[in-house]
Amino acid sequence: MSSDGTQIRKLYYRIGEVARLLGVETSAIRHWESEFPSLRPRRTKTGQRMYSQHELERLKEIKRLRFDLGYTIRGARMALRNKGLEAREPQDPVVIDNEQLRDTLLDLHQQITSFIDALERERNQA
Repeated sequence: MSSDGTQIRKLYYRIGEVARLLGVETSAIRHWESEFPSLRPRRTKTGQRMYSQHELERLKEIKRLRFDLGYTIRGARMALRNKGLEAREPQDPVVIDNEQLRDTLLDLHQQITSFIDALERERNQA
């Protein structure tokens, strides 16, 4: 949280951070990745998983379905499909295109933020 009480949202979270936020083990998150094709976190050059805010929200929903509502993995997958959050087929082109678009937009957001920060620094130095 920031000093004014608002929650700071990051672009990416490491698997340990996600596990703490959700209150689950990292092994559960890795297992869900194998069961839900739409969960495909980015990887750093060293292979660490990096989850976007979008993926964090999807993981929260999976946890809610599994633990709070008692769904099986299959049932949770079907519930996500019905909401349009999970591919109907493993290589559903709509989901793949949406994921690529999301990644492109996140990269663009990061570049714009860096550019604005550089402009602010330049202005403050003048």
